[in-house]
Amino acid sequence: MPMRFAIAFLGLTMAAGLALGQRPAAGRTDLPGMDAGAHAPLFQTPQAPKAGALTERLAGRLPKPAAAGGTMARRNFVDEHIFGRMERDGVPHAPLAGDAEFLRRVTLDVTGRIPSAADVRDFLADGRADKRARVIEKLIGSPEFAEKWAYFYMDLLRANGKMGRGVNLFHTMLKESFQADRPYDDLARAVIGSSGKSNLVVAAVNPIVREHVEGKPGEADHAEDLSKVHQMDTHDEVSILFGKVFLGINLSCIACHDGQGHLEKVNVYLSQQRRTAFFQHSAFMGRSRYIPHVENKEAIMGHFSVDDWGPGYQTKSNSMLRITRFGGSSEPKFLLNGERGRGDVDPRTELGRILTGHPQFARATVNMFWSKLMGMGIVEPYDEFDLARQDPAKVPAGWELQPSNPALLEDLAADFRKNGHSLHRLFSVICNSSAPSVPT
Repeated sequence: MPMRFAIAFLGLTMAAGLALGQRPAAGRTDLPGMDAGAHAPLFQTPQAPKAGALTERLAGRLPKPAAAGGTMARRNFVDEHIFGRMERDGVPHAPLAGDAEFLRRVTLDVTGRIPSAADVRDFLADGRADKRARVIEKLIGSPEFAEKWAYFYMDLLRANGKMGRGVNLFHTMLKESFQADRPYDDLARAVIGSSGKSNLVVAAVNPIVREHVEGKPGEADHAEDLSKVHQMDTHDEVSILFGKVFLGINLSCIACHDGQGHLEKVNVYLSQQRRTAFFQHSAFMGRSRYIPHVENKEAIMGHFSVDDWGPGYQTKSNSMLRITRFGGSSEPKFLLNGERGRGDVDPRTELGRILTGHPQFARATVNMFWSKLMGMGIVEPYDEFDLARQDPAKVPAGWELQPSNPALLEDLAADFRKNGHSLHRLFSVICNSSAPSVPT
């Protein structure tokens, strides 16, 4: 057999073996001359690609950033908390991002989109010292900003088909609220306290409608057949939702059982709470009724009336989601400070007032949006606050302080309250600091 055909035949044989999952033994040296040279790669143990190899190749072709050094410019109190602390601790910082990187990152973070080619050219050609602040101001409150954060909030409140056509109305309300810089405490009170004959007309009632727990199946005899929705379970689900979104606290566990004996290794604060305390917290929802519209004796589960003519929270009642409620006080009492609602005011309205007036509302809010902009919250996860581990001077034995920077968290929350719970102001403070401009 001529040599060229022998080599071809050997190659085909090896290829067939490899196709069948067979590989020649590594390190073979018994192939003579040109055979060994031509086919040596087939007898080598395959190597996994080196992690980051592509990044290393590309990085070598990119312009080098300026070296870090000296004191980072303080643009606001955020920088003092972060870079002041780093300097005191002797921790070096990376250099600020260049103009092109900054523009791409801030546009993505604030609007969820990349800048247009024209925007990039204009920004790079702009010689003004405050051009970064100008572009931040332009992005915050833009239609793209409103669209992104409305969708984020839709995800946060799990908006879906359980709202029926109200989902579109709610989305529109959110876009208008974020674009107009509606005070966030006002938006929260609307979501907590709204009622109406139809969630297809009253936008803010849709998150409550979304949380309904479907009860008795079948036909409805009249429009106020409350058995179509498990009223008590819906009270609890709404209370848990408001706890996560507006307080950054997950009340799911104590909605089912006492914290003691269950949560000691998870959440110190909640391990000290009882289920009866959750009942009283949820009792602010106790007079609410969730009533599906009825057409031809059929309950339309995406179309609801929500009012406040119910009998109150029943602490002895069954549940479709948790163990039976075993009793306790049904007087509404806010879990975090024990405040009771005023008797002459609707309980849900009182819940909105008390909740948005509590310091944890502002802490949870600024931490949640910090997490979305920076990739990680000062408290992480942002809806798992342990209120027993927030004060550096009072950390329980065996535990660590939960916030990575408690002073920054408190100052952000204080600034948020001082400025009328303005989300535009909050975004501006975070984005105008040097912190988001330092590559990670």
